[in-house]
Amino acid sequence: MQGVDFKAVDSPEPTPARTCVGCRTRTTKVDLLRVVVDGDEFVADPQGRLAGRGAYLHPNRECFELAVRRKALSRALRVPGQTRLDRLTAAFDAQELSEESVPSVISLEENKAMSNR
Repeated sequence: MQGVDFKAVDSPEPTPARTCVGCRTRTTKVDLLRVVVDGDEFVADPQGRLAGRGAYLHPNRECFELAVRRKALSRALRVPGQTRLDRLTAAFDAQELSEESVPSVISLEENKAMSNR
């Protein structure tokens, strides 16, 4: 199966691994936020059930901004031309407001430190 690497992450049982399009580090699929294209804009797909090609991001602002600056979302999702970021930006803004209640939000430095273990 293309895109699935069961040996990339140390765990007792095989789990799918994906690469964050922002910071380019590999981690388990459950630790990343799936992003898809809906019409002419990017949308977050936290349940991973929306139709279409998906790209994965760590659920933090740093990875999101890196992906936008590098145009990695458009490239990973194979979207030509301009695609709006309104709904995806709103999702990250809402997550920042509730950061205390979301333990999975980590900084880019913490993420790299955890992946280097």
